[in-house]
Amino acid sequence: MRKIRPSSIERVLAATDIAAIIGAHVHLRKAGGRLKGLCPFHQEKTPSFSVDPEKRLYHCFGCQAGGNSVSFLMEKQGMGFVEAIEYLAERSGVELEYESGAEPQVDNHREHLLALNRRVLLSFRNQLAKVSSAQQYLQSRHLTQRTIDDFGLGYADGREESLQELFEDSRDDLLELGLLAQDQDRVYDRFRQRIMFPLWDVRGQVVGFAGRDLSGRSPAKYMNSPESDLFDKKRLLYGYHLARGAIRTRRRAFVVEGYFDVIRAHQCGLTETVAIMGTSFSVHHARLLGPQTAVYLVFDGDSAGFKAALRSSEILTQCDIIARVVFLPEGEDPDSFLQRNTPERFEELVASARDIGEFLIDQRINSGQGDVASLAVAVKELREFIARIPDSIKRQAYTNYLRELTHIDPFGQGAKPSLRSGSPATGIRRPGNVARKNTRHHKKPIDKMYVEKYLLRVMFHSDDLFEEISHALGGDMLSSPFSELKNHATKLHLQDADLDEIQKNLSQGALGEALEQVMQIDLGEVDIEQMRHEINHKIENLYLRKRHQALKRRLFASPAEASGSDVSEPERQQMLQELMDIQRELSL
Repeated sequence: MRKIRPSSIERVLAATDIAAIIGAHVHLRKAGGRLKGLCPFHQEKTPSFSVDPEKRLYHCFGCQAGGNSVSFLMEKQGMGFVEAIEYLAERSGVELEYESGAEPQVDNHREHLLALNRRVLLSFRNQLAKVSSAQQYLQSRHLTQRTIDDFGLGYADGREESLQELFEDSRDDLLELGLLAQDQDRVYDRFRQRIMFPLWDVRGQVVGFAGRDLSGRSPAKYMNSPESDLFDKKRLLYGYHLARGAIRTRRRAFVVEGYFDVIRAHQCGLTETVAIMGTSFSVHHARLLGPQTAVYLVFDGDSAGFKAALRSSEILTQCDIIARVVFLPEGEDPDSFLQRNTPERFEELVASARDIGEFLIDQRINSGQGDVASLAVAVKELREFIARIPDSIKRQAYTNYLRELTHIDPFGQGAKPSLRSGSPATGIRRPGNVARKNTRHHKKPIDKMYVEKYLLRVMFHSDDLFEEISHALGGDMLSSPFSELKNHATKLHLQDADLDEIQKNLSQGALGEALEQVMQIDLGEVDIEQMRHEINHKIENLYLRKRHQALKRRLFASPAEASGSDVSEPERQQMLQELMDIQRELSL
């Protein structure tokens, strides 16, 4: 593991213009000796994000995010610590020194691979200039030369040895990059007779390639480089390095599925367009775009596009991000639609886009319209989906929407049977007054801190559940110090630390005692699927208790506390009804 000397880190931070780093993602305005803007880490309408150029620090007074240029790149672009330092050093011209002379070969090797990708790209570009059939294909798609140049399009010829002959000393590296493939004793060019698309990372470096078949003989019309240390498609968005500026200024992003969809959109002036690359929309994609960005998923007008929207809907709803879905007319994709229609017509579709959470709820309810039993299953599934949403206001909004749609209160008394309605052993219903009295007498108080510790214990136990629980708990569900423990663990997880490394790091700091309390929870025999159900129930319980406390504070605040936040009588009645519903649900 490479380790940079502290003196080098200090020089990099001193030479870095933090305003320029953050300004690439946030529109900053001068406010006295500081700069202010909308926080890139949570949704807000009033700027609470402050940058101090002199101290080289940033801080959000809304979500408490803060740090320096390195932490910003780690949080915003998903870089590791060393990667962020090296990126800033390259920008500022600072030469780095590594501990014990251990500037590792892997760093040099990575740079060598990136340089090789650039050379391969030039060879593809040169081939395109020589092959008229490839040029004619791009012309048939009505692409201008400027667009072709902006996106670096090229061509791989039909020979199996082209790259091997051009880069005969780099055969092993080409195999590592996936540009060559190996079949028993035969080594050959992976991409042949294909239009080539360079794939860039957030820094604008070529980390892989995609190819569109022109031969008509390949079973795969499109082919990507295999994933490697350079190319990880779940962390990349095609065209992001070109779209980033427009996304920041327009505060929206169109997410499409195809390379030509992106290219067509940019040529038509919709330069805030990016594409996922053969994968579902991920948390990493959401983090790249940022919470201040309204995300529009633009899908083809067919069943495949419909299914893609469903796959992406839950992850987007659980992110702190505004997301809507745009459906094109049947048989159209963004490329074909924009060839036949004006950008203004496209904007009309955008104006009628559906909220992606509402879309998911609609589709699940429609699929459960067969009978009461299937509708009940659909409502229960949607209740769990809503409970995983980290933002409490969004949870309430979707709850209200589902209630209006089905006339069923998903978190109300009818949604989940309570033990007070009958004996847990026999299921025999008792008379109401007796049942309430007996239940209250025997009821064991719920230890909220235990529930929080249990959820964190599961999070630290399972890689499968770590991200799911982290997002479901959001930023306002846990009490101190467990909220801080979850936030620090999540930050380490984003830096690709494994669970053992996360626990070791946290145990040595101020949160060590809180971690110890969490790790003392005995999970017994672990069944992940069974545990998911229990987790959803506990998160739902936490949310209801927090909402219950908030309603009580609002309804029964003293005159001094209520100053400036008067509650109208209709609002008061609605809040009282909600308070009573929650009390029945929790048997309070």
